Amino acid sequence: MLTKNQNRSLSFFLSRALFLGGGVSNIFALTGNDAWISASLGLFLGIIIIMVINYFSKKINGTLNQFLSQKCFSSYFLKFLFFSFYTLILFIGILSLSTLVSSYYLTHTPSVLICAPIILLLIYITNKGLKCVGRVGQILFPICLIVTIGKVFLLMETANLNFFLPIYTAPALNIMLGALIFAVLSACPFLLLIEEKVTLKQNIFNYLIGTLSGLLVIVNITSVLGDALVRMFSFPEYAILRKIEFFRFFENVENIIAFIWLADLFIIMATTMNRLKDLFKNNNNKIPYLYLIIIALFITLYIENHFEWIMFIYNTFIYGFIFLLLLIFIFLFFKTLKEEKKQ
Repeated sequence: MLTKNQNRSLSFFLSRALFLGGGVSNIFALTGNDAWISASLGLFLGIIIIMVINYFSKKINGTLNQFLSQKCFSSYFLKFLFFSFYTLILFIGILSLSTLVSSYYLTHTPSVLICAPIILLLIYITNKGLKCVGRVGQILFPICLIVTIGKVFLLMETANLNFFLPIYTAPALNIMLGALIFAVLSACPFLLLIEEKVTLKQNIFNYLIGTLSGLLVIVNITSVLGDALVRMFSFPEYAILRKIEFFRFFENVENIIAFIWLADLFIIMATTMNRLKDLFKNNNNKIPYLYLIIIALFITLYIENHFEWIMFIYNTFIYGFIFLLLLIFIFLFFKTLKEEKKQ
């Protein structure tokens, strides 16, 4: 079990990690300069998802693996759904990390070499257990929070409030879809902490810390780039960092500040790997590590050689999370209902 501070630290990273690249870009593609409205509505919708996850968390006695140990269709199918959920997180995490680093940092380095040290580090930290991930999160949490807040203040000088006008120009359906995307991407990673017995109040508080920082990022992007420019960048959250200038000597710091997103991705993948290992606890413990290596090789040697595939994944992966989250909730409901009837 994680401590209260470790849970808060991991929650901060989990609620932000899936927005990198495709998450933020999809919201802006749908809503333009009304993205902040979608994010605000999505925040409240995300709280509802957190409440549902917290409800099922209380119904699970022991670990998720123990809860799904019964030999029946619902248990087998829920294991498959959680396995698919973990796979999608790892896939998107590795793809986002590799794409970001190869696009802005190591432009001439093969993707397989970029991912290799991350994969080795993930295997090492997974072998140490979730408590180790929690300690790493505790160390990085205050640093990333301070950098995020500092970034907001440093970008105020280049902000243009006219970029928010006129308000409510996007269709209502697009705004609601953008809100759903924001809610699901920020809240669904909390399924990784469903085994942790946390009060609803604490869960919502932890969720808000990370999600409000995500809302600030969307406000930053809108105020600095505007609707026209934001659609031109695959990583608009990185592009705005180039605008940071402090006393005319503190500039070109985007590569330093961007480490907070690498931390987001690493924490969510490390947490996912620990949950994947727990899912295979009664089987060969090497399976999750081999599976991670296969995913990384598939992405770096095949997917990244097809730009149209990358764009398709970035434009559609959110619907995979929505579909899996809905199915997990439905089958968890029937599973808990069945357990209550037995008692």
